[in-house]
Amino acid sequence: MPMQPVESSNLQGYDYDEGSKVLTVYFHGGRGYQYKDVEPDVVRDLEGASSKGRFFNERIKGKYAYI
Repeated sequence: MPMQPVESSNLQGYDYDEGSKVLTVYFHGGRGYQYKDVEPDVVRDLEGASSKGRFFNERIKGKYAYI
């Protein structure tokens, strides 16, 4: 999946590799982190979240190891 841009004060966008279950989150300023073992349903929930930054902070950050 190519980077999906998002409207967020914190996040620039994300991409996801379902085969390896790696979610890459890009932040404003250019930093990107790869989170491993992220299930596809979590990514679908991120896609549907009204606040991508809040979703990231509540459901991804600190919950998944990053590479």
